[in-house]
Amino acid sequence: MELVAREAVAGQVLPGRAVQKVVGKNSVIASGRMTMGFARYSAEAGPMEPHQHAEETVYVIAAQDG
Repeated sequence: MELVAREAVAGQVLPGRAVQKVVGKNSVIASGRMTMGFARYSAEAGPMEPHQHAEETVYVIAAQDG
């Protein structure tokens, strides 16, 4: 098993969020079968256009006024 500390994963700012790609294509751990990462939605990243993915699960672990 490969362990990766979140603090060691570089972030990438995209429209509406900053992401840290942990598992998947162009990630710390390469995989063609799954993806996993972290995203931070904030005012600094600006608004994000609505979009959809065939399969996606999102866990909200902290929210202000949410």
